[in-house]
Amino acid sequence: MNNIKMITLFHPHDKTPFMICIVSKVEDTEHGLKLTLENGNNICVNNYSHYLLSDSVSRCDKDRLKNIYI
Repeated sequence: MNNIKMITLFHPHDKTPFMICIVSKVEDTEHGLKLTLENGNNICVNNYSHYLLSDSVSRCDKDRLKNIYI
């Protein structure tokens, strides 16, 4: 069984959701979080604190966020 996660991506300024992704794999790369979707396509989110949370987060929260999604 794959470890599948559902992640909501937000507009960075509006703080409104614009995409809900079904993600099968999450990697932390130098370009940001690489999300591999269920259909095999990839999305790279480089400033993920603004995309995955409705409010900006501190460095500590970014590390916690990585641990949650990876």
